[in-house]
Amino acid sequence: MDKKNDSNNLESIKNQFKITKECPLCTKNYGQDVMKLLHRDEEAVLYHIRCPHCQNALAIIVGLTSFGMGLVALVTDLTAEDAKKYFYKEAISEDKMLEIYSLINNQNYNFNQFFK
Repeated sequence: MDKKNDSNNLESIKNQFKITKECPLCTKNYGQDVMKLLHRDEEAVLYHIRCPHCQNALAIIVGLTSFGMGLVALVTDLTAEDAKKYFYKEAISEDKMLEIYSLINNQNYNFNQFFK
């Protein structure tokens, strides 16, 4: 990765989106060097920010849309290392999601067994 180009892109994103400067949960400024680049490809960039004040974190995906630059931020308890690890995992299939949904809605299922 081109570090100078990454630095320029990061500054551009910080200037365009308030969420990259201020924690949406405690509303304090992040300060310097809290935004970590986890992944970059032709379509999108993945960043991780951990607030030094409240310790909450955001996973931020930035990419180009037909309307310009777009950003999606998710509040997470994942560390930067975990976020990067799970980013490369295979997506959960629709069938698996329906199976989980059915399991959750099964009134006879005892969730205490699930956590033992």
